[in-house]
Amino acid sequence: MPSSFFTLTTSEWPQRIVLLGVILAPLFDVTAAVKFLTAQTAPVGISSECLDALTVDVPCSLYVSRFRPGYYYTETVLDEACTAGCEAGLLSYETSVVSACSSDTWEGYDDDDDGGEQLGTIPSLLRYLYSVICLRDSGRWCNVLGGVAAQTSDPGSKCPSNREIVVVQGLHFRKTAQVYTRARLPQTQQHPLHAICASSKA
Repeated sequence: MPSSFFTLTTSEWPQRIVLLGVILAPLFDVTAAVKFLTAQTAPVGISSECLDALTVDVPCSLYVSRFRPGYYYTETVLDEACTAGCEAGLLSYETSVVSACSSDTWEGYDDDDDGGEQLGTIPSLLRYLYSVICLRDSGRWCNVLGGVAAQTSDPGSKCPSNREIVVVQGLHFRKTAQVYTRARLPQTQQHPLHAICASSKA
């Protein structure tokens, strides 16, 4: 085999580097897109249109799919995950699912609810959770400040429970409520993280 097979001229390097970057970028770019559900994890018995809407790629960081209520994250993670593009993508995702899944229900969502749950619950809850974790005040991440406050008040504690950080009183994920308004806090109700941000101002 000729030695030239392993040798790149100076003029060839830029093109090869660009090509390598194109090939490897999807393997390392956690901000490209994420699927919140797959055909295997989506609710069963739904229409193909609804399944397609639920399993699209959303332009968010992989971190967003791993957000959990009551957990605190680093500034690095929040800087990566909380972007205008992701916020817009979540809105588009919700709109698409609500439209495509209007005739479908999530059977088995609640053992006490024999009528099933609207599939719009899924993107609504994702958007709500994103808005809580990505909450900012004067450029500061309230989630980070909340973590500091929790650790200061109880240094030996582990991750707080969901009730300590997420206001659930204003959420009514039931078929009697509208799809997105149920995932919003009332206008007059202040989220605890707002208070944490405000109290930390010097």
